[in-house]
Amino acid sequence: MIAIFDRRGVVRAWLDKEYVYNLEGSKVLGFLDNEGVFNVHGEPLGFFSTGFFRDKSGFVVAFIDSALGGPRLPERQQEPFSPLGVVPPLTPLPTRLSAVPGPRADWSSLDWRDFIRD
Repeated sequence: MIAIFDRRGVVRAWLDKEYVYNLEGSKVLGFLDNEGVFNVHGEPLGFFSTGFFRDKSGFVVAFIDSALGGPRLPERQQEPFSPLGVVPPLTPLPTRLSAVPGPRADWSSLDWRDFIRD
């Protein structure tokens, strides 16, 4: 699993293939489809590209280690042990996203919990 860091460098969730898991790895919070990020009901939350989770306006909410470009990244806090994933649910058909906005080099006003709606 790949750690998802927030704007303070704290691990907030995990990415495993196209699924986003909570910090404990016990619950699927959402999934990726193309460049879209969706909740477990298929509702659009934002976008994922170049290692950044972005809100619907293109501002950065969170990132993974391989993120390129974007805002200045914080020092990362030590990662907790990666949990074993749960069996992901059947992925619903995602609702169509609007056009992908141009990437912004700033942080979003949304924090991770507001973004992922956990």
